[in-house]
Amino acid sequence: MKPAPLSLHQDLLVPPPDRGRLLTSAEVVELLMPRGISERFVREHVYPRVSIARRVFFYEADVKDWLQEQRKERAS
Repeated sequence: MKPAPLSLHQDLLVPPPDRGRLLTSAEVVELLMPRGISERFVREHVYPRVSIARRVFFYEADVKDWLQEQRKERAS
């Protein structure tokens, strides 16, 4: 079998963008505490999310982006 061209492997050398640490739904609730939302709401409405071993996690930067989008929608 012939190895893949180097150009295909170069994508693997580029690190993914830093999206912050992984947060549990409880940690997301703490960030959004003044809004009085539940962990269930977070798991059902905050996107994107990561599922690992039947648990749901959220990247910190994604949560902040989602919150900004919600604020923009309410302002308009």
